[in-house]
Amino acid sequence: MPGEATAPAKDTPVTDGGKLFDVKCRATFRAARLILLVHGLLGVIAAAVLTLVSAGLFHANPLFAFCGSFVACTILLLGLVPVKPIWQSYYTTVCQERGLYAEADRLAFSGVRQVLDEILSGRTPSNVDMDMRLQLAQVQLIFIRRGDMLKATRVAEFLSRGVDGSQDPYTDTSLASLYIEVGRYDEGFQILRRSLAGLDGDGRANSPAAVTTIVSLISGLVALHKVEEAESNLRRLKTIIDGGSADKGDLTDLIIRIDAARSDIDLAFYWYYLGRLLLVKGDAGAVSTMEKARVLMRKPENSRILTLFLPEIELAMAEASLQGGDLSQASALAQSSLKLYETTTRYRGPDYHRGRIVSARAVMLKGGENNLEVMEDALRQLSSQYEPVHPVLATCLVYLAESQISNNDFAPALLNLQNAREICGKLFSENDQMIQNIDRLVATVPGA
Repeated sequence: MPGEATAPAKDTPVTDGGKLFDVKCRATFRAARLILLVHGLLGVIAAAVLTLVSAGLFHANPLFAFCGSFVACTILLLGLVPVKPIWQSYYTTVCQERGLYAEADRLAFSGVRQVLDEILSGRTPSNVDMDMRLQLAQVQLIFIRRGDMLKATRVAEFLSRGVDGSQDPYTDTSLASLYIEVGRYDEGFQILRRSLAGLDGDGRANSPAAVTTIVSLISGLVALHKVEEAESNLRRLKTIIDGGSADKGDLTDLIIRIDAARSDIDLAFYWYYLGRLLLVKGDAGAVSTMEKARVLMRKPENSRILTLFLPEIELAMAEASLQGGDLSQASALAQSSLKLYETTTRYRGPDYHRGRIVSARAVMLKGGENNLEVMEDALRQLSSQYEPVHPVLATCLVYLAESQISNNDFAPALLNLQNAREICGKLFSENDQMIQNIDRLVATVPGA
């Protein structure tokens, strides 16, 4: 796993004053919109209650009573709003969207290094208020961008415990998603199923919190080829998307609805994971289905919200094209995905290294260089970020073995296929298509 140093990366400092001013303006606009909409709505509700009371008990003019109550309640609520941490959170986010990574790191890590050291060493720091928790959530995202999955997981574990020991579906889902990403599936599934049950019981079955939980659950189910349960949750997701969110929700749900009011990212998630599931089932429509998600995520307003989703879609489409024999499309999609990871997001997590392997494999099959060194290095990076038993590791071992067979490196190819077979045997049923493919490849290796 990556080392434990907590200092931000020493990127080039921000020198473009115009770009920095633009980022600050964007962050200010988003924060102001959120604060005014949420607290304006709360002000209206509070003013309506006070108006009913004052008009009923004191026979006050309803119009004057409402206007006075609204102004007073709004001012009071704005005085209670943690404006600075909300703005800083947006500022850090927009900095990353605009490629100002050094500035984002500087702000995210400022003032939290001691607390962060305690968290990463396994201790539980005291006196961490909500402002700092919001800042630590940004640090967690930066660790994910860098590929420091262990550090990101430890921060998520701390945040999931809540200020008063209570559980929150959003922080729970964040932690569970990381568990699933690195291969700690049982822990991730346990959290997600518990969270879904709690949301159903609280009347939030159709809330944004439920959607994020379901999407994370589907991600793990598809990765483990659990077709029936994945299909069931995909149907539930589509029902929520088609029917809207009519349940009560809570304040966080309201904030998310406001912040992503014009987004169709949920539908992109649906098409993406449906395509992934079709690929598991061997359906030829996998690529065209994921293309629907790609079209949605190429919209600037969507890619801004989830910067890593578009390259993830393109990488999955590249793998599907590779399996389907469309080498030109596989190569183009893999290269496009890598370009987004390397330039737009500067992401160095597991999917980036997976993309390097897929791209190298596609190039080789098209008659280009058989770059085993790139594939081997990428596999080493993946092994440092994933649990030993992980489906992506198995897939990449197979890609590497196929390239080694093409290069007549039969002994290491056989070893990699055996390792992939062992991983798949722990994850999938014996009649799984991937296991059958590995067995067929093993039979082609001389001396196997």
